[in-house]
Amino acid sequence: MKISLWIGIATCLLLPACLRAADEAPNPARTAKASWPGVSVEVGQVVRLDADSILVAVRLWADGTAKNPTLICGPLLPGRQEAEPFSLETATLVDQATGQEYKTDPLLPDKPYLGNSRVITNLYARGWLQLAVRFKAPPPPPPDAQGRIPAQKVSFLLPSAREPIRNIELPPPDGR
Repeated sequence: MKISLWIGIATCLLLPACLRAADEAPNPARTAKASWPGVSVEVGQVVRLDADSILVAVRLWADGTAKNPTLICGPLLPGRQEAEPFSLETATLVDQATGQEYKTDPLLPDKPYLGNSRVITNLYARGWLQLAVRFKAPPPPPPDAQGRIPAQKVSFLLPSAREPIRNIELPPPDGR
């Protein structure tokens, strides 16, 4: 029951972003080049599921510079001509104020656009692929002298991204 409730909440929160994604260009401030030719990785919507969980939408974009479809997959299996699926399971969230690192939280089961999705697919020119990953939420920063909690900035270290994606603001725990 609890898992299906999370799936329902996450679907309602992320589905609008997924439907808009086809019409929107990547946000350069939230994007890094990927190790695949002509592909970028973008941190999309960041949603606080509860005080302890963050759900992050991640898009892989093909910019159209590659002549052929780009195979999106993980590393080749040793001694074989097969690849492992690409996954966000090794992604890391870093609290920029404390430097504390947070690994993915596998509690949400694999579903389309939810959980630590695993894929092997071709990404065509100007195409995109939406995945999501869940993290344990870092504790909020302490209140300032006026009692306000300052914005909390994090970085994401995503598989196949050539550099971290920095300065992403987390939604506050109280939803304000």
